[in-house]
Amino acid sequence: VFLDMAPPSAPDSQKRCPGDPSFSCIFLLFIRLSAGGVLLGLVTAFVMWLWVDLVRKHHSPNLEVVIIIVAVYGTFVLAEAIGVSGVLAVVTLGARMAADIYVDLSQHARHLHHTWFTLTSYMCNMAIFFVAGMVCQQFLFQDA
Repeated sequence: VFLDMAPPSAPDSQKRCPGDPSFSCIFLLFIRLSAGGVLLGLVTAFVMWLWVDLVRKHHSPNLEVVIIIVAVYGTFVLAEAIGVSGVLAVVTLGARMAADIYVDLSQHARHLHHTWFTLTSYMCNMAIFFVAGMVCQQFLFQDA
């Protein structure tokens, strides 16, 4: 955000702050991004809590985990679409999830949630290191 706003010749700076970016424009943009992200995360967490509570009564642990996954990705996409911080929205959603929603999940859904995200994080970690190795290899042997 700040690298985009600081130089007057930045392409997106004309969209967010017409003319030379002033302190007030950058400050208001910062407030909108941060407060909007946190607010959207809280609203999404409340909706997810209601949805998980409704589904738990129907004894569907798979659906409880799917709701969490959809809420996380949906929160990020929605936040970026409306122009607030997607990262802060998802972090706020995660904080509320850890504080309130996780304990409301059924025991089977908690186990499924833990298993799913352990496997997913392992696979993402392996993919990142694989891509990083390919990029490093390209730079190391570029002149050879």
